[in-house]
Amino acid sequence: MTPTRARIVLSLLLLGAGFAFTYRMAESPLWFDEAVSYRMAAVFSADEMLLRAARDVHPPLYYALLRAWIGVFGSTVVAMRGLSVLLSLATLLASFRLCTLVYPGDRGRRIGLTAVALIGTSTLLVQHAWNARMYSLLDLLAVSSCVFLVRALRGSERDWLAYSLCAAAALYTHNAAIPLFAGQVLYLLLGRRRDRKAWLAVALVVLLYSPWMPTLLLQAQQVHRVYWSGPLDREQFISGLVHTVFPPTDVWVPWNEGLRTTVALTLILLIAAGFMAVAEREEWLLASMALAVPLLILLYSTFGRNFFMHRYLSVSFLFLCILAARVIWTLPSRRETVTCLVLFLALNLSTLIDHVRRSRCDAALGVRGAAELLAREFQPGDRILVMSPEVYLSLDYYLGKALPMTAVISDPPADHFQGGAFLGAAETSGMETLDSAAGRIWSVKSTGYSYTRLHPIAVPPYWTLLQHRSLPEPYHFQKTIEVRLYRASSRPEAVRNGSN
Repeated sequence: MTPTRARIVLSLLLLGAGFAFTYRMAESPLWFDEAVSYRMAAVFSADEMLLRAARDVHPPLYYALLRAWIGVFGSTVVAMRGLSVLLSLATLLASFRLCTLVYPGDRGRRIGLTAVALIGTSTLLVQHAWNARMYSLLDLLAVSSCVFLVRALRGSERDWLAYSLCAAAALYTHNAAIPLFAGQVLYLLLGRRRDRKAWLAVALVVLLYSPWMPTLLLQAQQVHRVYWSGPLDREQFISGLVHTVFPPTDVWVPWNEGLRTTVALTLILLIAAGFMAVAEREEWLLASMALAVPLLILLYSTFGRNFFMHRYLSVSFLFLCILAARVIWTLPSRRETVTCLVLFLALNLSTLIDHVRRSRCDAALGVRGAAELLAREFQPGDRILVMSPEVYLSLDYYLGKALPMTAVISDPPADHFQGGAFLGAAETSGMETLDSAAGRIWSVKSTGYSYTRLHPIAVPPYWTLLQHRSLPEPYHFQKTIEVRLYRASSRPEAVRNGSN
């Protein structure tokens, strides 16, 4: 394939990916994590943003970048997600460049275009492009750092500085970059032990990241204490690997879950076996990046600590796609190559199309519909009590401070899952609010979120229900938003005295 033809195909792939990344991008309402991004970038001052980030579990670089982006393009849902779209498209370009560096000539262009096709049609990358979160930035920085590392190892001295800056930026974007950096260091340790410039570049990364390290240690302690605990469950880990390859969708309903798991793990093993049979020196950098995150999760879990989340494996999936593209183009015949490529793309596209279909949301539904309902029917003197604090930040984005709204916490103060790191003291209240409430009270609750299901908040039995609306969400973990209007009165004297 000539360079000109490769550029044409790459442009077409980027156009197709851009369409997938932006298709009905504005339909889905802002969900909890995105509302956190908005509040961090647009509501808090720069100093408070850093303070709140330290209380959470993520570094602050993405929030700082989004803050600058909002300053130029505004804070609409489309504008904020537009940054993720741009970063995701840049990730595809960086992936193609990495392939053409590692694999020279025509072979590199073919592998690069195949990798772009596999990554660009993956549900994971589309999800990143649709979300105003840091994962698309992490993807770009992870791939770009490898580009600069390969170039630097081939003698481009100025790329050592670019590598250090890129790797440090990844560490300031998401903590999943730590195992990625460790994978790069391991690659250098095994192949470049005496390369002084390489170790100076590694030292510079550590130096640049060192101001955040004390905060990282504090975050790790509170993660173990409050958020996730206990050893990693084997089924949870395997399920995460399977969902990385085959995201759960209605396409796989006819499949037995065990069969789906077997097929996904078999594909991963076949890619690994095929790669190991033909791998060359620089290709082990790609393998280390694909394996770094899952291996560190397993290692860390041996100490009884579990920080596994499915989306942390997504950056490994990018490099797995590159390895898959490499294996596809080592098959002995063109017919086998084309057949494998078509099968991979068919799997990707089927899950992607189903994901897009299930993510459609009517403008009047979900948390956005709840906000519009409240804005339309709210009367002077009404109060809004958010019984599921996980949806409070999203409601606040759509309503602003126009209507009085309080997040009811069953056991104050609010913890991580309820947005405790981002809520002000005046925005939350304990259960005593229900006893003292009077007049028209709007209750907003999600039927999703595991924390809400485990710690339900019930309104007093002496409240009178006046209205009820159920608004389905496109996100499976939120299920539906339940909006109820009550006529509340003070607690009856008999209830206060504990009599019947």
